[in-house]
Amino acid sequence: MRFCGVCLRQTPPYFRTIALFHYDDLIAYCISLLKFQKCLALGKTFGVLMAECLLQHYQNDIFPECIIPLPLHEKRLKERGYNQALELARPISTLLKLPIDVFSCARIKATLPQSNTPSVKERRRNVKNAFRLLQPLPYKHIALVDDVMTTGSTVAACANALMQGGVKRVDIWCCARTGGNFF
Repeated sequence: MRFCGVCLRQTPPYFRTIALFHYDDLIAYCISLLKFQKCLALGKTFGVLMAECLLQHYQNDIFPECIIPLPLHEKRLKERGYNQALELARPISTLLKLPIDVFSCARIKATLPQSNTPSVKERRRNVKNAFRLLQPLPYKHIALVDDVMTTGSTVAACANALMQGGVKRVDIWCCARTGGNFF
């Protein structure tokens, strides 16, 4: 397993991260179409590709028991009309035969978009205590699905909330990731 300098200094609360793409200009454009232009077909396409990628990465590992799409705050969900992480998770769930849980974890803090917070420190502060477990989870191993992972602050905040609720292992599945460490 490879770690970046940040992860070597402070171990993240998640076990592994699997990203389908490196976040470049083309992928950024496609994800912006999914997020802001309601191009939901891209969510389905990327979700299918993610499922195929995940099959390769879990050949010698146990799949999570459940998928949780990274929750949006209710205000942002109403503005957008959908959660892009859920759009990615649906085909993954179907193809890998894993349940999706959208009821157990919520984003309780209306945060700024992470793209508006330039430093790692600001991003961590922005999402601190932003997530809460709403009900006990029967699962010990969860996959958290998100569209883009940059510093990992958002998924770490959500993973912390899940682990405080008794989850033992959180894997991150994202469509794209910045930096060079994808698996």
